[in-house]
Amino acid sequence: MPVVPVMPTLLSLVAAACFGVASVLQHIAARRESPELSMRAGLLISLARRPGWLLGNLLDVFGVVCQFVALERASVALVNPLLVCSLLFALPLAAFSARRRILAGEYLSAAAVAAGLAMFMVLERAGPGRPYAGALAWAIMSCVLAALVGLAVALARGPLSGRSPVLLATGAGFAWGYASVVTELAAHLLRHGVLSTLSSWAPYMMIASGAVGMLLAQSAFQAGELATSLPVLTVIEPLVAIAISKALFGEGIDLHPYALAGELAGLAVMSAGVFALARREVPEEGAFEGA
Repeated sequence: MPVVPVMPTLLSLVAAACFGVASVLQHIAARRESPELSMRAGLLISLARRPGWLLGNLLDVFGVVCQFVALERASVALVNPLLVCSLLFALPLAAFSARRRILAGEYLSAAAVAAGLAMFMVLERAGPGRPYAGALAWAIMSCVLAALVGLAVALARGPLSGRSPVLLATGAGFAWGYASVVTELAAHLLRHGVLSTLSSWAPYMMIASGAVGMLLAQSAFQAGELATSLPVLTVIEPLVAIAISKALFGEGIDLHPYALAGELAGLAVMSAGVFALARREVPEEGAFEGA
């Protein structure tokens, strides 16, 4: 019977807790900003003056450090699924901060999202691929992702504005999924030296796409409840990263019948949980002051 490594497991859960608490702090701060700032750089500038939001970002940084150390000692197949548990920390805390009781259905839906995504990430077992891709492939992928992010923003401002938290979270997930793959490329380039890395487009696109993702995520938090936007963001980001890595780096996905059946089952459970959370509407009753 395989032994689960204790330290990487604990570090992964600490990282998940940090990400979950950070999301709640950022959501509380974003909800207090003027709606006119949505999807504008001024939103991030205004949020940067709120201690609670800054604390959330510090927790994000600490969570990334814990994730990095865990990945040095264990596989992605162990660490990444545990990070999805951030939902299970965030949603009860968000309900508590809004002074309302979290419903049993919310627990079940959040657990379904976490379990479904974890099942998919464990079973897909992406194999090693090429660390680089051609300039044309990157250009096409970048244009496709930019178009998808733009479409999400346009729909959030258009006839589907009632679903703006979901749409903006989707756009943020696309941007952050792309950013994570560009970060992987930048990490490979760093092996050839700092100057070689800085002469490449990768670190600058990493910063730009990360900033776009941050703006859209905070706008999604500002537009509605955390239970509506965070599950979508949690799901879209890794799936987009997996899809891009497969397309550009040739990272394989396990397509054996049993693994494929499990992957599809995980996606179905995850989608059902996201849909259940996204369609619920529970009025907020207030939030803690001072964020």
